[in-house]
Order: sequence, then structure tokens, then C-alpha cells
Amino acid sequence: MNEIERFFHDLSRIAPFMEELVMVPESHFFYDVFSGSIVLPDELPKAAPISFDCLRFVFKYRTGLQVGEP
Repeated sequence: MNEIERFFHDLSRIAPFMEELVMVPESHFFYDVFSGSIVLPDELPKAAPISFDCLRFVFKYRTGLQVGEP
């Protein structure tokens, strides 16, 4: 399995945990240095059996859309 296939595999494993997330209006964003993206703590599944590394490219793409540089 190459790296891209592994990311998609991990995304499929983390998806059910993402569906359980609850928005926390008072949460504050942070800058993820590894992906160059803005992330809110309530977007990260705490109980997922894998690292959230597979979400970094998703967060990076979304941040690009938000700043107008996809």
C-alpha cells in the first residue's frame, strides 16, 4: 500500500469518529505547522484509533479555500 492509499484507508477508518464530533462555539482555532492550516480543536476526533495525520491535507485544502488560495 502506497502513502496515498494509506491516507484514504485511514480516512475511511476515521470517518465514523468525525461524524460524532460536536461543535463547540467557544473553541479557538490553532495553526497546524505540519499542514500549514487552521484547525479548530473540536474538529479532531479524540477517540479515533489512528492519528489525525490523514486529515492534514483536508485541513490544508480548506484553509486554502478560506484565504482564497486553493
